[in-house]
Amino acid sequence: MAVRPGRTTGRLLVDRGRLRYGICAWLIISIAYGLVAWIGGMNGLGAVVRPWLPIPAERYYLWMGPFTPLIYLVNFLLLAGSLQLLAKIVRGQGSFEDTFVVVALTFFLPVFLTMWAFEMPVLVFFPQWRRTELGGLGYLPVWADSARQGIGLLWIVVTLTIAVSRVQRISMWRAIPITAVAALLAWSVTLTYLR
Repeated sequence: MAVRPGRTTGRLLVDRGRLRYGICAWLIISIAYGLVAWIGGMNGLGAVVRPWLPIPAERYYLWMGPFTPLIYLVNFLLLAGSLQLLAKIVRGQGSFEDTFVVVALTFFLPVFLTMWAFEMPVLVFFPQWRRTELGGLGYLPVWADSARQGIGLLWIVVTLTIAVSRVQRISMWRAIPITAVAALLAWSVTLTYLR
């Protein structure tokens, strides 16, 4: 999905197992992230920015770990639901299930390559490499740490825009603002717990 979103989406739409692929992508990424967050909490890492939730900062990752699958599910459902509703306004024809599938699969590779692969070693093996003042990874220059996160987000948005266009059978010009608005809604929810 993350490399050839148009072609992959076309293949998914005729595959009877597509909902299973989306569910598996959600489970794998959320369990992997949750386990790493929990291990980071066991290593003594806490939130570097005060959480909005009433959880002590030093115990934040211990709590976040087990709840990560639920957090990812809520985010994916919110994003897929927003995309679906906005697409219907412009006469989109795709189903909610197909929209959920492309959301989950769109996140899978970029999150693993640009986020999890960089953060897992720090949270699990080298907690001293974590930057404490503003978060991030201390073993990367600030610009490189910001770039890897920005590249991941851009990769997701571009891929998702192409996939939504195919799933909903709408033009790219309609898919661009729909994806942008839905992504902003989902990101605003993410900011409430991301620390």
